Amino acid sequence: MLRRAASWMGVGVVVALAVGTGLAQCSSGQGAGSRPADAAVEGRADAGAEGHTIQEAGDDVGAETEAEAEAAATDAAAPPFCLPQYAQETSNVLAGWPGWRRMPGLDPCCAIATPIDLTASMPAWSWVPCSNGLAGCLDFYAPWAPPQGTAVYWQYFGVSRHADGNPRWIMLSRAIDPKPYSSVGGGFFPVEYDLYDIATGTPLGAWRKDDFVDLTAQNACFASVLLGQSTVAVAAELVSSDRLLGVSVAHGVPSAMLGSPSFTSYARLLPGFQDVGASDSLFAFDTPGALVRADFGATALAVGSTNVSLWLALVEGADVFGATTNLPQQMFAFHQGGSPELLRANPNADVGSPASDGTRLYWTETYGPSGGPRQIELWSAPYTSDPAQLAATASRFATVSSTLDPAGAGAVAFGGVMAVPNASQAQPTMTTAIVGRVSDGKIIQVNPGPGRYIGQVVALTPSELWAITVDSNSAGFHGYLSRISLGDW
Repeated sequence: MLRRAASWMGVGVVVALAVGTGLAQCSSGQGAGSRPADAAVEGRADAGAEGHTIQEAGDDVGAETEAEAEAAATDAAAPPFCLPQYAQETSNVLAGWPGWRRMPGLDPCCAIATPIDLTASMPAWSWVPCSNGLAGCLDFYAPWAPPQGTAVYWQYFGVSRHADGNPRWIMLSRAIDPKPYSSVGGGFFPVEYDLYDIATGTPLGAWRKDDFVDLTAQNACFASVLLGQSTVAVAAELVSSDRLLGVSVAHGVPSAMLGSPSFTSYARLLPGFQDVGASDSLFAFDTPGALVRADFGATALAVGSTNVSLWLALVEGADVFGATTNLPQQMFAFHQGGSPELLRANPNADVGSPASDGTRLYWTETYGPSGGPRQIELWSAPYTSDPAQLAATASRFATVSSTLDPAGAGAVAFGGVMAVPNASQAQPTMTTAIVGRVSDGKIIQVNPGPGRYIGQVVALTPSELWAITVDSNSAGFHGYLSRISLGDW
């Protein structure tokens, strides 16, 4: 699963939070299928911005040479990462979470914890009718919500699949104990990741983190909790000033990740990190201009770059997919032991929004100017990351006209159905969702009802779209996890 995160690049700290257009990202510039500009909303306030300084990635892939990176990574004289005063502050944060215990095996500056009593620590699996009165709509009951009644969801949502391609588990992320830091231009707060079995509502796991124990510290530990298909990955990214020093990663079945998992540490100096993702096989992220993968069991990070700047778009199985930041957008595949190679391009359209239901690969190809009349095509092929095979088997299964822009990423696919946000960065309250079925080419546009817009698509069942819906007047900070009926289609 991919967490749409903001980046940590540069010394300053700018918040990109909450549930915005579902697509606010870390780079400037936008076009259909391009990485959209930040819109005050998870760094790409789309699925989960834990990010940190918003900065254009550009094409500075060669900002640091391999020799410089290796020298820095192996410098035996490097100072200790976590200074004593910040280690104590981290301990103080964890002590303020009764019923939770520190996750062992990580740097003392990493504030990551798991619950002692899982069921007692997580919200109940409960649904209520949507407050805006939309028929066939349910909201996840959020007892932690502030008095205005809408919850602050962080932007990472992961949903795994059964063998038939339909949803199995869901991991939602929510703000706890909000701590506004207005002096740095926004709000940072601890985040809790809650994992449930969709069919039964059974709690499977929970993890808490606080990335901003002390905003004045040069050194920081950022945590990522990510869902694969049957495993959970926890990663701790260590950042000093404006550079990523390394990553520690563990993965396993949910119950194992609540105990004392074994972390593998990868030392590597890189110019930052942005979006992160994981599968049952690997952990991946993008650093300005390049893709990075840590295959479970490997002893080193693999950094892949080309003559164009790439950002992370999808992690599926053993494959990492990237997209170009320049227009028209193109899709790349980054294989184990190789370099990123061009997977799909169209000189007349932006190619983006990749998703997979495990048996097929889906994407969009969008024609026309951003903000003007556009033709959005939904494409699919039997799952592959091989360019020649994709070219031989790809087919368009639906077309829709729109004045909005499909997301550069953020699409989902389950059981032969694809959904992608249909977003307007200029007017985010216009955002709806396009849902297309590959078997018959049927397509519908889903509107979340009066006073709401789609912040992020989360999952699909044969009868429902699951999405973060946002109050139109909330500036993106309050939302709902909603299940919206697709009706008779």
